[in-house]
Amino acid sequence: MKENFKTAAAVITAVLIAAFFTGCQQDDEVVAAGSTTVSSAKEWFKEYEGKGDNYVYLQNLNYEWSGAIVKQAEDGTETIVVPIKELKINQSEIWQQCLYLYKLPDGSYKASVVEIYPDKAAPQEDQSMEGGNFNGYISVWDLKKGFVKAAQFKNNYAVEDGIVEVLDREDKATYKAPSLNPCFDGSCNDSPGGGNPIQLRTIVIDLLPGIKLNEVIIVKPKPKSDPSPKAVFAPRSPIIGGTTPGGYTSPRGGSGASSGGGTQATILVIEIEGEKIDPKEETKCFDKTKPAVLTVYVQQPNENTRDKIGANSVGHTFIGIQQGTIQRLIGFYPDSPNASLISSQKSELHDNSNTLYHVSISIGIDADKLSSIINYINDYSKTYDLNNYNCSDFAIGAAEKGGLKLPKTTGSYNAVIVNFKGRNPGDLGQDIRNMNIPGGVTKSVIKGNAPKKKGGC
Repeated sequence: MKENFKTAAAVITAVLIAAFFTGCQQDDEVVAAGSTTVSSAKEWFKEYEGKGDNYVYLQNLNYEWSGAIVKQAEDGTETIVVPIKELKINQSEIWQQCLYLYKLPDGSYKASVVEIYPDKAAPQEDQSMEGGNFNGYISVWDLKKGFVKAAQFKNNYAVEDGIVEVLDREDKATYKAPSLNPCFDGSCNDSPGGGNPIQLRTIVIDLLPGIKLNEVIIVKPKPKSDPSPKAVFAPRSPIIGGTTPGGYTSPRGGSGASSGGGTQATILVIEIEGEKIDPKEETKCFDKTKPAVLTVYVQQPNENTRDKIGANSVGHTFIGIQQGTIQRLIGFYPDSPNASLISSQKSELHDNSNTLYHVSISIGIDADKLSSIINYINDYSKTYDLNNYNCSDFAIGAAEKGGLKLPKTTGSYNAVIVNFKGRNPGDLGQDIRNMNIPGGVTKSVIKGNAPKKKGGC
C-alpha cells in the first residue's frame, strides 16, 4: 500500500510487544574528534544519501556533525558516531538517535542509525551506555533498507531479541510477528514472536509536503480512532548472556545472542550459587574406610524438557555425598558468571546446599569408590569449558568414579556466533528420567531442594 502525506510531518507511535534502549557514546575507546576523518566520512555519507531515498522513517534526519566523535568499536573497527537532533513530541523524552559510520577496509563506510531508549524505571546511572550497567532498549536501522535488529538490555547485556514492523491496527494484544524476508545483515530471526505490547515512544517523521512514502507493512485500513500506523516491536527469542551495548553496535554485532550472523555475544551467564569451597576442607570429614551414598542432582532449565535455556537459566548439575551424619553438596562453576563460549576459563567448586533440582539419582558406594570420588573432587579440573567440561561433565565424572554410568548426550543451543554444544542439564535430566536403573541405584523425578551441608569432624 502506498500513501501520500500532504503535511510536513507524520506521527507514528512506536510500540513494543514484551519486556525490552542512553547516550550514543559507549565505553569503547574514543580515538579523537579527527576533523579530517570526520570530514571525509561526511563527504562519503553525502554521496551515499544521494543514491536513492532513505527508508521512509529515516528521511530528512538532522545530523549534528559538529558533535561527531571517532572511536574504536569493540571489534576494533574505526567508527564515527554522529548525534542526531531527534524529532520528539516532548523534549523531556530521553531516547536518542545516532548515526554510526563504520570504516571499511576499502576506505568506504557502512551506515546505520542506532536508537537508544533507556529504561525510565532504572536508576539514572544505569540509563547510560557509558555507565557499564545499561538498562533499556537498542534498535539498529539500515538507512536504505530499514529495520535490522532490536533488543532489550538488562544490566548491560542483551536479554531478548525482537523485530520492528509497521502495522495498522489497534488490537495490540493479538500482535504476532511474521518472519522477516529478506533478512538484513543476517541478523534477524525466522521464528514467530508475540507478547504484550509496551509503548516505547512516538516517532515523528519529517517529510516535505507531497513526498510519497515507500510501501510499508500495513495490513488493514486505518482505524478511525487513530489514523497513524503503529511501529510495533515483536519479541523473538530470550537471550542468556547476550552481548553488551558496545558489542551490539559494533559493525558485525549480531542479534544479541539468540541467532543470526556476525560477531555476537560469546558468553552465557551462569547463576553461581553458594559459597566457594576448598575441596580438601570440604571432604576431610569423610571416613575413606567406610561406605557412603553418592547423589547426582540435576536442575533443568525448564523442568522435564531438553531445553538448554529456560526459567532456570541454563540449569545446573551438582553432586552430593552422604556418610552417616555428614552431608556435602558440591557444584562445579566458572570463576565468573560470564561463561565464555569461545575459550576456557578458571573453575571453582561451590557449596550447593539447598539448591533446586528436578531429577536426582543415587548409588551406594563402597570405601574404595568413596576414596576415588574424594580424590576426583580434590583434584578437580581447574579449567571450566562450556562446550567440553562444565558442571554436567563434572557430575558425570564423579558418578563414573562411583560406578554409575550416566548418559553423555551432547546437546546444542544456537546462542551466538560460536554456538553451545556439549553435555547439559536439560539433556542429562531427561536421560536420567528415561533410563533403566541398575540394582543398588535409586532415582527421583520429583523436584525439591538439595539437603543442607551438615556434620563436622
